[in-house]
Amino acid sequence: MKEKLNLSITNDFLFKEFFRTQNSEGEYIFLKSLVESLLNQPVDHIELKPTEINGDDLTAKDIRLDLLAKINQDKNVNLEMQTASGLMEVANRAVIYLCQILLDQQSKGIAYSDFNETHVAFFVLKNSFPKDAYYHQHFRFTSVAGITLTNVANIHIIEVYNGFMQQIEIVDMTMLLKWIYFMLYRQGTENEKIMNVIESEDILKEGLKVFNELTQDEIMKDRAFARQKWERDIAQLKYEGRQEALAEGRIEGLAEGRMLAVLEMAKNMLSLNVDVDIIMKATGLTSAQIEELKE
Repeated sequence: MKEKLNLSITNDFLFKEFFRTQNSEGEYIFLKSLVESLLNQPVDHIELKPTEINGDDLTAKDIRLDLLAKINQDKNVNLEMQTASGLMEVANRAVIYLCQILLDQQSKGIAYSDFNETHVAFFVLKNSFPKDAYYHQHFRFTSVAGITLTNVANIHIIEVYNGFMQQIEIVDMTMLLKWIYFMLYRQGTENEKIMNVIESEDILKEGLKVFNELTQDEIMKDRAFARQKWERDIAQLKYEGRQEALAEGRIEGLAEGRMLAVLEMAKNMLSLNVDVDIIMKATGLTSAQIEELKE
């Protein structure tokens, strides 16, 4: 029997699907609103970019981003939903993602002086900073004297949980904080404060309508369920892989644990009748490897 899910945008599959949604004019209206609230500046143009960044050699780890967009022709914005990692892992991952996006520009022959301003933003569900800290922390290369070396490299950590705990009246909320409340909306467990925040903005009311349409689609629900189950399974498999590697003194256990998790995810998606093309994109497996799982 399938366990009951109270779905929300914090499910990273739904996070990606929701913010890729376009209106009838082909505009990414929800992504536009979120990025404007994050950067505190108007967005006139959005172009979604490929989300897979390949490592430089066979030993380097490939990176699959949640969302990567080119904004106003001169900025790159990467948005990530992170549900389980601690602050150090989030911070280090954000640095790696930022470096890879910048290196991707360098590999295309763009002069260093012409690099696009790049922002990597992680939405995290753990309150990693003190509870009275501001929920949106913006980091860049700045000296201890407060002199900014460059605006090209930016990391944002947005604590969804900590933002939710802020005792701020709706009329005084920033749009980013309202989006945080929206992300915490869960079907079947409607919170009065969350609903009041959503009702305060037309874009959020439209977003709720689209979100409900997405999650009423049975295939979409199954994929979200598979992703949520995979997140729990991979956490366990990663732990088991680390323990095996430590016990036997070899790193192969880590790679094996990751591959087991990927294969298990693919099997789950096959059981839900997800298209092979989608499984290939989600797991990085080849069509031949997926066909073997069917046998």
